[in-house]
Amino acid sequence: MMNTGIRRFRLEGKTVLGFDTGLNSQAFAQAKMAQFINQPGYIVFPPRAGETRNGAGDIVETWKPLGVMERSGTMVVWGSDFPGKALDLIIADSGDDVSKDTALEALRCWIRARRILEGKGAGLSRNTNASANPAPEFPVPWPAGALVVVPEAGATPEPGVFPGGTILFPPERLLRRTVEAPGPETWLSRAERWVHPDLSGGESSAFTAAALAYRLFCGTPPFEARDAETIHQDMREGNYMPPRFRAPGLRDDIAAFISEGLSFTVNRKRERIPQGGNAAALKDPEQILGPPGSAGFSACIRTPDAETLKKITAEREQYRKKNDLSVKSRRFVRRNVTILAVGFAVLAISALSARSIIRSRAELPNTRGMSPAEVIEAYYGAFGTLDHTLMEACVINKAGKNDISMITNIFVISKVRQAYEMNTMTIDVREWQAAGSPPTEATVVGVTDLQLLALDTDGSDGELSYRVSGLLWVPPEGDEPLPDESPERPPVPAVTPVAYPFADELRLSWHKDSWRISGLERAITGLE
Repeated sequence: MMNTGIRRFRLEGKTVLGFDTGLNSQAFAQAKMAQFINQPGYIVFPPRAGETRNGAGDIVETWKPLGVMERSGTMVVWGSDFPGKALDLIIADSGDDVSKDTALEALRCWIRARRILEGKGAGLSRNTNASANPAPEFPVPWPAGALVVVPEAGATPEPGVFPGGTILFPPERLLRRTVEAPGPETWLSRAERWVHPDLSGGESSAFTAAALAYRLFCGTPPFEARDAETIHQDMREGNYMPPRFRAPGLRDDIAAFISEGLSFTVNRKRERIPQGGNAAALKDPEQILGPPGSAGFSACIRTPDAETLKKITAEREQYRKKNDLSVKSRRFVRRNVTILAVGFAVLAISALSARSIIRSRAELPNTRGMSPAEVIEAYYGAFGTLDHTLMEACVINKAGKNDISMITNIFVISKVRQAYEMNTMTIDVREWQAAGSPPTEATVVGVTDLQLLALDTDGSDGELSYRVSGLLWVPPEGDEPLPDESPERPPVPAVTPVAYPFADELRLSWHKDSWRISGLERAITGLE
C-alpha cells in the first residue's frame, strides 16, 4: 500500500488528521517547518438548497494545523479531523463499476470545489495581519492534495458536519513536504504527472481535470514518462495517446474535452494557447462530465463492437509509430539548438570554414537532365553524405523541410566535433554496413533498402507520383555528445544507430526545366 503520509489517529481521546513530514525533530527544526502551522488549508462544502454556513451562505471554511508531535521517529503536523480520501487514490482504486461511479463523482466534486476556491481567490489571499501570519498560498491542484468525502454508491451518508462531496485542500507547503517525504517516485506519481509546469490558477485546474478524467476513463495517466523532465516536455508538446485510442467507446464530447484540456500550452508572452493555435476557449468540464449527482460512469462510455474495436486498435498502433518518430525527430532538432549555437560560434572563428559553407550555399547543384527516379535517388542518397545542398536542389515548395533541417543540424554538429576531436565524426550507413557494422564513436546516418514504386507515370501534365520506402538510420536519441574542450574528457562511448522504416508518398513536378520533389508525405510502417 502506498505511504501517503496523511493519516487519522487518536490523540488525547479524539480523532485528528496528521501530516507526516518524514523529518526527525532536528531536521524539522532546521527546515523551520513549525512556521507552516500558520498557513491555512480550505474546506469546501457542497452547496445545498436552503442551507447556509457561518450565517452568510459561505461554503468555504479554513482548516489550520493545531500542533506538532513526534510519532515513530518523525514529526507529524496535526489538526482537526477530516474523513476524506485523496482524490488520486480514489481514481486509482476505481476497478469496478461501483468504484468508477464513486471516482467520477469525486472528480466532479473536485472540479466544482476548485471553481469555488478560484472564485474566492482574492479573498483567500487577503492578509489583514501580515506581521502575525504569512499570506496564504492558493493550493496547487495536485490530486494528492484534495481529501474528498464521497459516499459509496447506493449508501446513505452518515449525518455530520462533513457530507459527501466535502473536500479539504490542506496547506500547500505542508502538503508538499508530506508528498515529497516518501521519496521521489511518490512525488512523481502524485504531483508531477498531473500539474502543468507553466500554468496556474484556473488554467492549471482545467489541465489537471483533463488529466484526471483521462486516468479515470483510460485507466492510465496521460503522461507516463519515468522522470519529471520528460513529463514536463510531454505536457508542453501535448505528447500523449489520444483518449479515443485508449478508451474505445468513450463519448466523443468527453474525449474532445480531455484532448483539448491536455493540449493547451503557454507561449512566450505567457498567454495560454492551444497546441494547434486555435483561440477557442477551453470547454466547461461540468458541462461535459455533468454536475455532482448526475449520470454515472456507464453513461460516459460504451463497449464498441468487434469490428470497430479492431479498426481502432489498428489506428492506435499506426498513430503510436508515427508519433514516436515525429517526437524523436522534433526533439532531436530542438535538443541540438544549443549545440548549433556553439557550433556556429566555433565555425565563426574559422574564416575558411565559414567561407566554405557560404560558397557551398551559393553554388547549389541542380537536377537538370536527371530523370524522376534519379532525382529521388539523389535526395535519399544525400542523407548519408550530409549533402543538404543537394537535398535542397531536389525539392520545391518546402517539401522535405524536416529532413533537410535534421541533416543540416547533423552536418554542423559533425564539423564541431571534428574540430575538437581531429577526426571524421560521421559515416554513411552504407559504408558502415559494408565494414560489418562495427561499434563506432562516429555518427552513422543515411538511408538503406531504398525502393521506388511509380504510381503516376503520365508526366504530360507536369506531375508524377511515387511511393518510396526504405530504412532511415539516425543516431539514438540523447547520444549526440556535446563538444568538450577539456583534455580530460572521457572517450565517447560507441553507439548503435536506430533504423526507422518509412513509406513516403512523393509528388514530382516539372519546374524550371527539371523534375523536382514538390510534395512529401511520410508514413511509418513499423519500428525495428
